[in-house]
Amino acid sequence: MNSRQHVKVSTIGGALIAGAIDIIEQLGHQKNNPEQKFDFKRLIKNIAIGSLCGLATSTLPDIMEPAINSHHRKFFHSLTFLALLLYGNYKLKSGNFPPEIKKIINALSVGYGLHLAADVTTPRSLPLI
Repeated sequence: MNSRQHVKVSTIGGALIAGAIDIIEQLGHQKNNPEQKFDFKRLIKNIAIGSLCGLATSTLPDIMEPAINSHHRKFFHSLTFLALLLYGNYKLKSGNFPPEIKKIINALSVGYGLHLAADVTTPRSLPLI
């Protein structure tokens, strides 16, 4: 994948994932409190955060390991790094961070993870380590 394709995948994917998470959270809150109204401003804000964070990290793997040839994918383009990213986000849930910081870190991780997910679909895929 080229840089332009990674930007599209991570930006749009980040927006969609952030929006879906917010909708699920808000519907869950409404289930517990039926009088709570759906907050469209919050939804738009979270979609924007997801989109911007996806954009910000869409090319980060290629900045750390420049795509100068088809064998440029090393550790930061690996399934191992993707697993570490997922584990870090899992551990983030139990940390004492403000909810907005958690959302931003998750959204940044989604953008990076979508870059790697897109690379999995290429003939070279991703190395294990």
